[in-house]
Amino acid sequence: NRYESEKLQDQFLVIEQTDWTYPVDNKSYKVQIVNMIPPNAYMIGDIMVIDVDTISNYALLRLKGYVAQFPEKFLFEDAYKFCNEYLPNYRTKYTDPEYRTIASQSSQYGVNIVSPVTDTSVNHVRVLDPDGNDVSSTMENQVPQDIINNLNSKVKSVGHSVYVKIGDVFYYRAINGKEFAVIVSNIFKGTLEPKINRVTLRFSELKGKDTQECKP
Repeated sequence: NRYESEKLQDQFLVIEQTDWTYPVDNKSYKVQIVNMIPPNAYMIGDIMVIDVDTISNYALLRLKGYVAQFPEKFLFEDAYKFCNEYLPNYRTKYTDPEYRTIASQSSQYGVNIVSPVTDTSVNHVRVLDPDGNDVSSTMENQVPQDIINNLNSKVKSVGHSVYVKIGDVFYYRAINGKEFAVIVSNIFKGTLEPKINRVTLRFSELKGKDTQECKP
């Protein structure tokens, strides 16, 4: 399990939280809404690997930025060929010298890509004592329901993921505004224990026809 951790609470991302004073001991507790696989809007970085299947050769990615798929695959591990052949050929063949056409086709989280996976993320309530210890097992039922309802009302619970296969190339505008071509170059099982399934993504910043985009 790629989400295994020594401490269970380290697996979760805090989505919403509030302070609550327990009237019995008059101490301040923290009530949190947490999720192991957060919806796209709550991701800290740009890309999260949800699943990798080395039998069917696909990976399932959750993305925070804007995504579109280039019309042709790239089935080489050759940076020179990608920079000097694939990208120039795309710009010429599809009359898109500055990548504005493919940028206009992009959608946040990749929701417009063929066969995206949409799921309702399962949120959990977590209660931390004043020392930061997880006391959910004993205290969750003591938290007033209106507090939990208020936290849940603020949460965007729907997540979107995208299936990718070896050779797929994507336009990606990151949350910092930079634009990249992203190549899915490998899907494989690790050689060292616990032999985790992995996906390799290669990035090339897109700058247009009059600038050198990447160095092989």
